[in-house]
Order: sequence, then C-alpha cells, then structure tokens
Amino acid sequence: MSVTGAGLLLFDPGRAAESERVHAQVKAVTARAVSTPTRESVRERLEWLMLDPATVTDELVECRYRHYTLPGTEKALGKLVAEQPGEANQAHVLGEDDLARIDHETLLLWSDHNPTTPAEVGRRASEILPDAAFDMITGAGHGPMFEQPAQFNRIVGAFLADDSR
Repeated sequence: MSVTGAGLLLFDPGRAAESERVHAQVKAVTARAVSTPTRESVRERLEWLMLDPATVTDELVECRYRHYTLPGTEKALGKLVAEQPGEANQAHVLGEDDLARIDHETLLLWSDHNPTTPAEVGRRASEILPDAAFDMITGAGHGPMFEQPAQFNRIVGAFLADDSR
C-alpha cells in the first residue's frame, strides 16, 4: 500500500519544473524541522503537509519532535530528502519497469491536496501495477490518516478485508 507516493518515479517532462519546485520546498521545510528541531519548526513542516493546519495537534507535533531529536535522525532524514524521487536519484525509487514486476495486490491511496506528489502519479502507477487499486481521500493533504481518519480507515479496512484477491 502506498499512501503518499514516496519512492515513485514516473517521469513526465511536462511536470519536471513543478517536480523540482516541490522537491525544493520539501527539502527546505524538512531541513528547518530536523537540523535544529524546535516544536515550532516541526509544526511548520506538518502544517505545510496538511490541507487544514488545524489538523496538526500538539500531540502530533510532540511525537514528531521527539522523533526528530533522536540520535541519527538528522542524518537519516537528510539522506532521505537528498534521495527523493527525481532523475538524479533513479537508483533509489521505483520506476515503471519496477512497478510492472510487482505481482502482489496493491492499494494506491492518495489524497486530493497532497503538496508533494500529484494524484496523477498514483493513478498512473495503478495502471502499471498488474494488480492495483487506486482510491482518493478527499479533503486531505499529505497525512490523510490524520486529516480524514474515517475515510482512511474505511478504504484501508475494506482493502485488507477483501479476501477475493
């Protein structure tokens, strides 16, 4: 199951400039949150990811803050951001040939306001994967499990409970 699209590379020359812009935003907001984390910088990153900033609770900020202050997190997240999907990092992502070889049922669950990866990527990936379903959560950004938990749980629960696959 993919919820955010992280790790997918479906190159579209028409979206190259947009992709670079988004990756620069992700890198900047993540660097601020993890290089010298404060609860404020963590909140800023989470609010950028979510459609409705009110979804970012103090509990979520505290959880992420504690994660970001663990030893080694800054280095690991720096590497993750540096290796985000893009032509320069093809070794670190799943491309069309990789997706076509995945022979397991897969749910690609997207959100309609994800600031990092457009829904077209998920739709296209679901067409390439041999046994995939695509679904969309409405009214959510990059954290649909926090933003629309009822929709998220209904869709994921139905996928996991479906024994007809």
